[in-house]
Amino acid sequence: TFTGQLSRIDLNKNRFDLREVNAQGVKSLRCILPTLTPEKGREILGKQVIVTGRYEQNHNGKPSLMMVYDIKVLEQKLIATPL
Repeated sequence: TFTGQLSRIDLNKNRFDLREVNAQGVKSLRCILPTLTPEKGREILGKQVIVTGRYEQNHNGKPSLMMVYDIKVLEQKLIATPL
């Protein structure tokens, strides 16, 4: 499971890039979501999400490509400033 910002979507390949990933040493993670539709893509683009699935590692042992089984959008809380 990783958390990050969904930044770019390729609907032809059902892939997206996860940026600002919460794993040490991982700046971005390519993800495959077979059930990704254009509607879902528009809904989640630019949002903070949690993805769960199985991933491949690069030669350094860091996650590089993930087959996503579940994706959830994190609620964005507004911070109120005192008047």
